[in-house]
Amino acid sequence: MLLTDQPPLWLAELTHYESSIQTVASSLGIDLTAKFALARRHIGTKLEIFLKRNGSDGLDASNVVVTAELRHWLVLHTLAETYRDGYHSSLNDRYEAKWRLYASESLSAERELYDAGVGVVQEPVPRPHRPEAGLLAGTQPGATYYVTTAWVNAKGDESAASEFAVIDAPDGHTLTVAPGVPPASTAGWTVYVGTSDSNGALQTPTPLPIDTTWTLPPTGIRNGPGAGDGQQPDQYITVDRRIWKG
Repeated sequence: MLLTDQPPLWLAELTHYESSIQTVASSLGIDLTAKFALARRHIGTKLEIFLKRNGSDGLDASNVVVTAELRHWLVLHTLAETYRDGYHSSLNDRYEAKWRLYASESLSAERELYDAGVGVVQEPVPRPHRPEAGLLAGTQPGATYYVTTAWVNAKGDESAASEFAVIDAPDGHTLTVAPGVPPASTAGWTVYVGTSDSNGALQTPTPLPIDTTWTLPPTGIRNGPGAGDGQQPDQYITVDRRIWKG
């Protein structure tokens, strides 16, 4: 997954650190999703400065991969921003202590990321928007389909999967999927389909041309691997040096 992929809020990880974070945010009128987006933008700006300072002027936030270290920093920074707002809106000393704790841990996570290296790709493939799912007359029994798609570049790198499109098909209908408008880096696209949000399987072992609509065949959903988490880093940028993959 790329930093600029508009990922969903990692609520499970926030609650791993702070089990009451949803209750706190709700009681204070704080939008956790907005705080996460703010943290992502702030960190993206800091990473662009870091990349320029370390010999990567041609790269920006759209090239950055969300590695485990970066994910950790994003979560801590979101918590720090949330408790900072909580303190300023309520002047609760407990929220101030939480704010300062997570702000300090966020700085430590930032340093750990720079030590490990900022993962980047040279040809980023952004996450697609939700696909366009439709129905045609067919022979399949009724079903509810969960559909995600991914873009693929000329190197074969696949993006993070889109959000789910969910469609109820009555008896005698089949599923069709269109990918939407592709980004400039796209050479093809892939389709994943399941009957729940946890069993999606690859339906297109060979990526489809970007101007193609996919239709579920009469044989139904095929078995296949699930969607991955997107591109892996081509290289890691550290302070004044680069660590190349492989």
